[in-house]
Amino acid sequence: MQLRDKWVHFVMSQDELERVQQKMEELGIRNKSSYLRKMALDGYCVNLELEDVKEMVSLLRYCSNNLNQYAKRAHETDSYIVCRLLLEKKKP
Repeated sequence: MQLRDKWVHFVMSQDELERVQQKMEELGIRNKSSYLRKMALDGYCVNLELEDVKEMVSLLRYCSNNLNQYAKRAHETDSYIVCRLLLEKKKP
């Protein structure tokens, strides 16, 4: 992490402060220093909507957890029997 030991102070009107807070809220940013630093250095902030990605990660974890449980079970017992039982269990 970068050491930040220099302070920068500036004054703004109530209207300007409210606009800054509104923009932070729209972007979901809570840290005012981070927001102001990013805007001063880059001129923009990007808000990524990652709900679909989060859901996919959750489903992937669920599937990999199940696969790990099957592999563990197969290693603990005769793997052929376990695989056959699992395949039979999945059939409708």
